[in-house]
Amino acid sequence: MGLVAAGGLAGLVVLLCSMRAGRADDGGLAELEQAEAERGRFEAALELIGKDDAAAAAGLEALALDRPDDELAPDALAEAAELLEGRLGQPDRARALYDLLASRYPASRFSLRARARREYLDANLRTGAGPLGEYQRVLGGFAGRPPAESRA
Repeated sequence: MGLVAAGGLAGLVVLLCSMRAGRADDGGLAELEQAEAERGRFEAALELIGKDDAAAAAGLEALALDRPDDELAPDALAEAAELLEGRLGQPDRARALYDLLASRYPASRFSLRARARREYLDANLRTGAGPLGEYQRVLGGFAGRPPAESRA
C-alpha cells in the first residue's frame, strides 16, 4: 500500500515536516539553506549575462571553485567557459575551464561537450589566444553587422 494511500495527504505532509525537523538536528537544514544560497548565486550570475559578461563569468567560475561538490558546479563551469570563449574572447581561460569540467565531472551532461571544446581549442590555440579570440569576436559579431561591412 502506498504512503499516500496509507496515511492520506495529511500523513505525507506530517512525515515530510518531521523529516525536515529531523534534518535540523544533524545539519540537514543548514545544507538545504546552503544549497538555496548557491542557487541564488548561480541565478544572479546568469542574470548578468548580456549585461556584464565578465562579471557573470567570474561569478559562475567562483561558484564552481568555491563549492565544487555543489550540484550546480558543472553547470557554472560550462556557462563560464562558454562566456569566456564566445563572448569575452578568452579562449585560453575557457580551455582551462573545459579541462577542469571534463576531468572533475566526467559523468556530467556537460562533459562530452567540454572535451570536444577542449580538443577544438587545443588545435586552434597553436597560433595563440589573441588570433583565435579575434576570429571568434568577428564571427560573434556577424549577425549585428551591416551587410556592407561583411563584404570582402
